[in-house]
Amino acid sequence: MPSLPTCLPRNERHHDLVRWYKDDLCALAFKVVHDKQRGPLVFVRIYSGTLIPQTAVHNINRNSTERMSRLLVPFADQLVEIPSMTAGNIALTVGLKQTITGDTIASSKASAAAAARRAHNDGGLGKKRGEDVSVVLSGVEVPDPVFFCTIEPPTMAKQADLENALTCLQREDPSLKVRVDPDSGQTILCGMGELHIEIIHDRIRREYGIETHLGPLQVAYRETILH
Repeated sequence: MPSLPTCLPRNERHHDLVRWYKDDLCALAFKVVHDKQRGPLVFVRIYSGTLIPQTAVHNINRNSTERMSRLLVPFADQLVEIPSMTAGNIALTVGLKQTITGDTIASSKASAAAAARRAHNDGGLGKKRGEDVSVVLSGVEVPDPVFFCTIEPPTMAKQADLENALTCLQREDPSLKVRVDPDSGQTILCGMGELHIEIIHDRIRREYGIETHLGPLQVAYRETILH
């Protein structure tokens, strides 16, 4: 997994936030991949507490609770199931279907609220932001996309499959945005560059077996008035 080092969150950025969780679970989802057998695999970095399979966890960003079914660690090209994982380690979770890259995971909603109260009492970020926001770890910062093009399936029968593929790819790649044009009803791909769009196009063909058609590429320009 050569891309992991560039995706790893920086520990020093989260030191102040993590102390408000004390011994409760606080983890950051920093990568999502889709496995044909296991479904979405979410890579998490654990900053405090212990992650245990077959338990429910609270996603602060989505304000939702999900049940994690299995916990895995990668060894070369194999994934080994483990009974638990403690702070300072990285693990893969199975069963988190709503979690995306950059989300903060806590043991429960009550645990996140307790951390927010500690932050507020300490004069931390809680005074300036809402309770949930104040204890959210810094996720991946993604700039706005600047390249746009339409994408169409070969037939309308493949439209649902294409939408599912784009949903999965957006979970894996936060820099990819998809929207529907309100006037034409066409699906618009929004990416970081021409190569980015081409890679997404190729992945849809290879991984999901859908031959799609891309429209002309458009670039967003911003004008600045110089005095």
